[in-house]
Amino acid sequence: MFSARWPAATYHFTQDVEEERSRHVRSTQPEWELQDMVETNRDTASRDEDEDGTSRSSKSGSSKHTAGQEELKAARMTTVVIALCSLDTTIVATAIPSITSQFKAVDNVGWYGSAFLLTVSTSQATWGQAYKHFDLKSAFLISIAIFEIGSLICGLAQSSIALIVGRAVTGLGAAGVVSGAYSIVAFSVVPHKRPAYMGILGATYAFASVFGPVLGGLFADKISWRWCFWINLPVGAAAVAMIALTFSTPTAQALDPARHRSLLTKLSYMDIPGLVTLTGAALFLLVYMIPLYFQFVQGCSAVTSAIRNLALIIPLTLSTMFCGAVMTLNGHFAILLVLGSVMGPIGCGLIYTLGVDPTATAWVGSQILAGIGLGMCFQTPVMAAQALAPQEDLATTSAIIIFFQTMGGAIFVSAAQSSFSNSIMSSVILQKDAGLMFKALTLGATELERILSTEEIQSVIAAYMDGLSTTFVMALVLAAFSILVSPLSPWVNVKEKVPVGMA
Repeated sequence: MFSARWPAATYHFTQDVEEERSRHVRSTQPEWELQDMVETNRDTASRDEDEDGTSRSSKSGSSKHTAGQEELKAARMTTVVIALCSLDTTIVATAIPSITSQFKAVDNVGWYGSAFLLTVSTSQATWGQAYKHFDLKSAFLISIAIFEIGSLICGLAQSSIALIVGRAVTGLGAAGVVSGAYSIVAFSVVPHKRPAYMGILGATYAFASVFGPVLGGLFADKISWRWCFWINLPVGAAAVAMIALTFSTPTAQALDPARHRSLLTKLSYMDIPGLVTLTGAALFLLVYMIPLYFQFVQGCSAVTSAIRNLALIIPLTLSTMFCGAVMTLNGHFAILLVLGSVMGPIGCGLIYTLGVDPTATAWVGSQILAGIGLGMCFQTPVMAAQALAPQEDLATTSAIIIFFQTMGGAIFVSAAQSSFSNSIMSSVILQKDAGLMFKALTLGATELERILSTEEIQSVIAAYMDGLSTTFVMALVLAAFSILVSPLSPWVNVKEKVPVGMA
């Protein structure tokens, strides 16, 4: 051990002696002599050559040239993919009338844009961790592949629902593309040049966003709205080829210690914000829409609908208490999130199947399953975050988790109510006496018997059921997405604060 440290000690001792000698020379010699020494040393250094005959100055110039090439290569790649993702954000705006004319689904108009933006926002945390823990080039290519698959689904869509699904997949890929592009620039460009390159990316994004509606309108009028999505395929394929053939993961990212952790540890860092956003959105959506189902469709009073809704609220409360007890006893919580993410979609799916006149067993059982599943996923992340976070970060960590939960509810309750209204209007406008039906809707469900016949009441109730079904589908889709992200939660024991199986 002593011999291993000896060269380092000798080096530091020699360095100290040289520094002391240099200070002495500077203090005793005139300034003009010091300047001559500097110039002489500079000339000598410029004439020094390496053993292979290559001058140091030429080697430095070659290194700068290589670095410049890498920067330009990164700029070209990232500019192309950023432009694609930015176009996809707005290109569909002017093509929506053509899309609705083909699919006859005016009530889904809002989803063509929001499905894309939803997955872009909710998956950012996951992609950020992916670029930290996995190979930058591989993760970037995967994100482009997902973006291309989503574009293909949109281009081939034969229904409005298929188009919405395609837009959601495209947004998932776009989130990774944008995050990866900025990561590539951060690792490939020297710090003092990064603002310029980041400015180029920002300008590209802004220009493509403005140009998107123009291009979408041209496609919709002159060719087909499907070209709004098909255009991504050849351009994306060219970008993939360019990246695969010319780009290598930057050394700084390749040497990151996070890259060398086990796969289980890497996956454990992937996603918590996405999970709580999805489950929070699904839960708040059911809490707001199920009472409307009982009152509008089944004719219950406000008090009766509240009592029936206890089939959701009580299991929700008990499941959060159960999860707290389990975490206190053995410290594990990831398995609770996985179980909850499976039970939640099953319950939401059963709620979606409720018709105009379901049995008590159906509406009670479906709410119980949904309440247990969503309850396990709703409060457990908060408890886990408080158990794992440092003492000084407890308040901030809890606030972040709660923010994502309530943000999901705020966005999707509003979206569900809008979808509910649009669906009702689409159903009512097809009736013989549409004016009377619209009047009935403005009066509310409790006033139907006063102005409508029995047959007309059934038509209005059917319209309400159609509108509520669209909101229950939203809850089902949101809960189903949580199945994908719940296994990516940290598999750690909060009592030990070490990864499971790695202690």
